[in-house]
Amino acid sequence: MTELLTPPAHTALSGLELPIARLRVTLRLLDATTLPPYKGAMLRGGFGYAFQRASCPQSCWGHSDSCAVGALCPYRWIFETPHPPGVAHLHDLQDIPRPFVIEPPLDQKRAYAAGDALEFGLVLFGRAIDHLAYFLYSFEQLGRMGLGREQARARLERVEVLRPWEPTGVAVYSEGRATAEAARLRGDSVGYIYNAACIAERAARLPRDLRISLPTPLRIKARG
Repeated sequence: MTELLTPPAHTALSGLELPIARLRVTLRLLDATTLPPYKGAMLRGGFGYAFQRASCPQSCWGHSDSCAVGALCPYRWIFETPHPPGVAHLHDLQDIPRPFVIEPPLDQKRAYAAGDALEFGLVLFGRAIDHLAYFLYSFEQLGRMGLGREQARARLERVEVLRPWEPTGVAVYSEGRATAEAARLRGDSVGYIYNAACIAERAARLPRDLRISLPTPLRIKARG
């Protein structure tokens, strides 16, 4: 599916203050299994389940609205994102976009043998970068809980933060633990964070008319 986009002559990109980190996550299957051809829903649902159990007391599992910590709770900040104060263009949204995106593999592979790798992307926005440790631990837990209907076990093997516009980066998780680089990764980290300046510079080199391809399902919500 493609759509022709013609950007406006003027944009507010130069005023954007939203750091973005792109990561690559590798899970190693420990059991043979069959996974769905599109793995986005499986990863997103399983990750949310694991994240709450990694970050919340058992009394909150399944009903985070009763959490006494409120907006400071990592789970509620990531999955029930509050309206940021002082941001006028988001004030009328009922549902604030979540500060992360899971990019599932684009192949439709279904049969996995024990030892096969499952690799996918993870994009973190704004303060979600500061919650990286919760993301790493949650993916560990997701592997232990199992993937798909057969709950195939998997091991979190490696997570890398990628350099802007490049397919390479540095490990923030390897050999069963977070690396020193994970502790240093912040929204202002030089060399690994997309910011307004690097995005504007890249956009300026693109043609005015763009055609985008949507290889995975897309749902667009109007006004939140």
